[in-house]
Amino acid sequence: MIQKIYSLYDKLTTQYNTPIVVNDEKVLLRDLQECITNKKIPHYQDLVLYNLGEFDTTNGKIKNEIKKIIELKKYEPITKQ
Repeated sequence: MIQKIYSLYDKLTTQYNTPIVVNDEKVLLRDLQECITNKKIPHYQDLVLYNLGEFDTTNGKIKNEIKKIIELKKYEPITKQ
C-alpha cells in the first residue's frame, strides 16, 4: 500500500512539524478542518500543509517529493448552529 506523508510547516518558527502518514488526503483535510473548528490547532493561520512524499508499506521505500498543499489560514472555523 502507498501511504502519503505530510507535515505542517510553521511560517513563524520556520520549522516542519512531525510528519503525518495517511492513506487519504481528503480525510486529513477534513480532520484538520475539525481541529481548527474545535480550536485544537493554535495559530493555524501560520501553518502550511505540505506533502513530503510517499511511503510504500510493501518494500519500506520512501519517495521524497515536497509539494505545498494548502495554507491553513484559508480554512475558517465552522460555526455550529
